Amino acid sequence: MVADKGYHSDRVLLGLEEAGQAAHIPEPRRAERDFEGKPETERVVQGNRERVASPAGKRLPNPRWISPQMCAIFVCQKCAIFVCH
Repeated sequence: MVADKGYHSDRVLLGLEEAGQAAHIPEPRRAERDFEGKPETERVVQGNRERVASPAGKRLPNPRWISPQMCAIFVCQKCAIFVCH
């Protein structure tokens, strides 16, 4: 699932993993993360970072470039976001 960095949050990443979706969501610029006591969150965030930084992740289109006419909209109930396929 590709999304704009505005959708990057622990809740979204955990919900996507629970739904069986691989996230490719760039992180917004912010201070270094503290995952103390949150090993599950650290695992999904690190997995997302690796996918975004991978050669395949860099070839994915920027979600801001996709027009609404190109989207078949799917609503992820756990994440409360729209996904363009």
